[in-house]
Amino acid sequence: MISLLCLMTTVLSGCLETEHITSVNREDALIVFTSHPSDIQNAVFKQFEREYGIHVEAHSGGSKEMLDEFALLTESGEVDIMFGGGIELLESYKGYFEPYYSKHTRSLQSRYRSKKGEWTPFTVLPIVIAYNTDLVSPEEAPSSWSDLLVEKWRGEIIFASPISSGTSYAILSGLEQLFGEDRDVFMPKFAAQLRGKETAGTSSVLTKLKNKDGKIAICLEQMALKEMAAGSHIDIVYPTEGVICVPDGVAIAKHAPHLENAQKFVDFCVSRDMQQVLSEQYFRRSIRKDLEGNGDYPRVYLLPFDIWQAGKEEDSFVYEWEWELEKHN
Repeated sequence: MISLLCLMTTVLSGCLETEHITSVNREDALIVFTSHPSDIQNAVFKQFEREYGIHVEAHSGGSKEMLDEFALLTESGEVDIMFGGGIELLESYKGYFEPYYSKHTRSLQSRYRSKKGEWTPFTVLPIVIAYNTDLVSPEEAPSSWSDLLVEKWRGEIIFASPISSGTSYAILSGLEQLFGEDRDVFMPKFAAQLRGKETAGTSSVLTKLKNKDGKIAICLEQMALKEMAAGSHIDIVYPTEGVICVPDGVAIAKHAPHLENAQKFVDFCVSRDMQQVLSEQYFRRSIRKDLEGNGDYPRVYLLPFDIWQAGKEEDSFVYEWEWELEKHN
């Protein structure tokens, strides 16, 4: 699946021009496309390079942008790994992945495993409601997902565009499943609540919340906890219905030029040592069963979420969202 946006970009500018890929012919290399922030990239890539002596050539951007570019380069064998993006989004691109079952697969939470090994879950990422404590008191803050649809919060919700953010697509898909409404009922209601507060990417959501561009935001738990630890005037709510939770993942490209290195990287990402570091230092819940309670995280009820349904509907959902949002901007 390659989005119309990337196809248009390819015609105009070449999307990611192949001459920018420099490590195809190096045996000790790994070409990674990633949507992870720089702190996760540094933590994972540097340790992997130290342990294996394999050079990581990284290209980063939004999850959908990276997946579209990744898809274009798989056939020519110029990319090894997609690192990042929710597993529901990876499921919709599974035709571009080489199936691989990590040697750690049995240690991973079974509800988040790929049915046929096309991708491997990386970390567990609950979705929370964040609010600016200078603008909203704990008593005033929304306590549930359904609260987001009341008049009080219209035009005050900061939300990343699902056109560029896989996380936001997962949120919308999860809310649609939670409310049990037809898409033509749910989508207009939620789009109307935003009133232009949609941001280009996930990374800018909390920046806008800190800048008081809105009063509340929908975001990843780990991003909010990181901001709170840094002293930002932000607090979070775990909605009373439960949390939407879709892990991000890692996948190997078909025709990967460094297949063995790519398999080592997948194993490394879900190894106990790496997962423990992510849980204890980077505000990410581990995907491993033997580290499920590791770290100072509250216990939360996880809402049922059909990953495979979300993967099948991603194309049509994003198209309809773009059309719906136009009516409210």
